[in-house]
Amino acid sequence: MTEMTDKIWNKLLNLELIIGMIVSIAVGIVGEGLPRLYWSRMCWIALIILALNFILKICGKNKHSVKLISQWLGSLTLILVFDFLIYTTVSTLNLMFKPLILISSIIGLLLLMLVSIPVVVVNFPVVKNWFMRLFMIFILYLNYSHNVNRFLDSSGMIKKIVGSGVIIAIVTFILAFFITKEWQLKFQWNLKFEKSKNFQWVILK
Repeated sequence: MTEMTDKIWNKLLNLELIIGMIVSIAVGIVGEGLPRLYWSRMCWIALIILALNFILKICGKNKHSVKLISQWLGSLTLILVFDFLIYTTVSTLNLMFKPLILISSIIGLLLLMLVSIPVVVVNFPVVKNWFMRLFMIFILYLNYSHNVNRFLDSSGMIKKIVGSGVIIAIVTFILAFFITKEWQLKFQWNLKFEKSKNFQWVILK
């Protein structure tokens, strides 16, 4: 990654951290008045994590040791926190602005697919040990395989898309591409389509 590209990804991550902190405060306050959004209190924990990441990231510009701590903390926490904030924010908007449910839900789906990329590009290169790499993958596996978050009050179509795991599958694919790139591994599509009698019969039906 060139120095210019590195600066762009770092600026994008800084922007995400700042927006994330603002959203954490806003949703944390608004969520108090929405009984169905009882888990919004977790936004204050998210705020602390984001603020700590932001402070360490800024301080790490001139201190290598602080930069390493920032990258490790970001690798372990940010993807989980950003996903939580997206689900919670979209649910808040859906509960408050019924006419905009479809728009906010679609934006939420797009954010789920894109928001974690700067986290991977900026922070994951620090993970060089094979055991820790497996540990990082395990954390991502837990986050996505046991993710029970839903967009509250979303339309039937959006519920089916989120509930089916299609978005999580796309997110996993995108992150796998960037993770292997940052770890200097070869990314392989690894999907082979072969004709078979069963396949042909299903198509004909």
